[in-house]
Amino acid sequence: MKGISLGKEEDKMGQHSSSTRVVTFDEVKVPVENLLGGRGNGFKIALNCLNVGRIKIGSAEVEKCKTVISQALQYAMERKQFK
Repeated sequence: MKGISLGKEEDKMGQHSSSTRVVTFDEVKVPVENLLGGRGNGFKIALNCLNVGRIKIGSAEVEKCKTVISQALQYAMERKQFK
């Protein structure tokens, strides 16, 4: 769309499937039918999306931790040390 430019993609340690870059809007005209939530509510909608994403990532990490603890416990029970 005219007026939108993308910056250089950032190098990240994780989440390589998600692009992170600066998006610049310069005199972009958005048709009224394309507005989400009405004029002036974009920042609130963006923050809400981030908050929902944080909850999803947090729950996924808790599940990963449970798996790691289970595997560590299994290894500890099977491991033989000093004969």
